Amino acid sequence: MANCPHCQAELTEEARECPRCGGEVAWWRQREGQVYGPYNLATVRFILEDGRASAEDLATIGGEGDWQALGELLGDSKDVARRASEDAGAKQESKYRTWSATGWIVYVGVFLLVCAGAAAAIVWPAWSRIAGENAADDAVSKLEQIGLALELHEHEHDGRLPERGGWEQAVARYLPDPERYHAGAGGKGASYWYNERLAGGKRSEWSNCSKLVVAAEPGAFAQPVGKAPRAEGFLYLYADGHVAARGGGEDAGDFEPREPGAE
Repeated sequence: MANCPHCQAELTEEARECPRCGGEVAWWRQREGQVYGPYNLATVRFILEDGRASAEDLATIGGEGDWQALGELLGDSKDVARRASEDAGAKQESKYRTWSATGWIVYVGVFLLVCAGAAAAIVWPAWSRIAGENAADDAVSKLEQIGLALELHEHEHDGRLPERGGWEQAVARYLPDPERYHAGAGGKGASYWYNERLAGGKRSEWSNCSKLVVAAEPGAFAQPVGKAPRAEGFLYLYADGHVAARGGGEDAGDFEPREPGAE
């Protein structure tokens, strides 16, 4: 199957006119070992450089021209045509050459960066949420341990809470790792707040233990009040032993004990 030299429409071998443009195509033939024609010199150079034919293939000049080798059509440029044909073959082979080592390294590096970015975008939010939950659980556990240490202290001191000043030393013997009960890593930073209004008192004599604040996280009562470590606010330990988060300051609950029957 050949193509019309005028409009490139497909032609049958018996066609004498192009069915699309009506051009005369009787001279357009296909022969084994030959290429289509007629061609001008610019077209010859193009088909050689593009690898569509070699310098030894035949073509015609004009509708009734004789068949000649493409290299001969270029006259003195025969060697140029041959070199163009060889270059075209080399160009065809280069399509299948493998990448250089540097190219592969760059490709793999970019691919790994893209994968790492995608993984980080998926994992980071979940990791941040889990880390935040673990930190909150650890903070609650610390205050609960302080509450248990206070109960053990009361058990050995006639049911009374530690006196003013040095309350941390009073309960340190009941804590598994006293240095952990400070803000910051390695025990560095501020201490937990202790309600000294309750110092030396007995919880058994108070009626508002569920609302009575005994201890709190560092910063809860600083002046000015520090930034809360979580959206819910600071954690507070109440006289009945439970731990809860509040917005901070005086809204956390009661700070003065009430005797039974007192309003």
